[in-house]
Amino acid sequence: MARPCGIESILVMKFTFLLINSEIVALLLWTLLHLLAFTSRVRYKPYRRGGQELLDKLLTKRTVQIVNGNDLNWSDAIKLSAQPLVNNGSVKETYVQAMLDTVIEKGPYFNIVSRIVLAHSRLEAGVNKISLSLLKTDQAVNLVNPDHPVNLWFVLAATDNQTHLSVIQGLMELLMNEQKVQAMCNATKVEQLLEIIGTK
Repeated sequence: MARPCGIESILVMKFTFLLINSEIVALLLWTLLHLLAFTSRVRYKPYRRGGQELLDKLLTKRTVQIVNGNDLNWSDAIKLSAQPLVNNGSVKETYVQAMLDTVIEKGPYFNIVSRIVLAHSRLEAGVNKISLSLLKTDQAVNLVNPDHPVNLWFVLAATDNQTHLSVIQGLMELLMNEQKVQAMCNATKVEQLLEIIGTK
């Protein structure tokens, strides 16, 4: 059965702009996630380093957290999710502030799909190495307003297009699986989250 014409090339070409203009990341992800939901025949060409391989490396017991979330607001959630990356030297505090400034200026566009945030900023905001973290809040925390309740708070920092594309690929494959997303939202232990994600 034939693949949709040129879809893989389009994905790659669009994502080459992500590090240049981070404002379009969420819009592209939202569009692609919904496109892929209705295009089951799409298959990705493997990148030099597979998306799952990078998720295995980046999402660990040191970068994944679970909290109740009842006493958090959206800025607290982003800061807490990013804290492991600050602690291990992957990003600077300026990178965290840049993400917060983006929400203040642009609104809730980090909310790429229901219940999920992918926070990010530009390389020059303070990225030292490719990194990814996840904060799961038992209670949904609103991103800016009640129309955007979130339980899964990802923070992504990238240093080059190749690894950025691979992480995005891995995340899309994960977040396209509704059963896994639901299981992640229901997880009560970090070990459960890692097992669901497939990094344990």
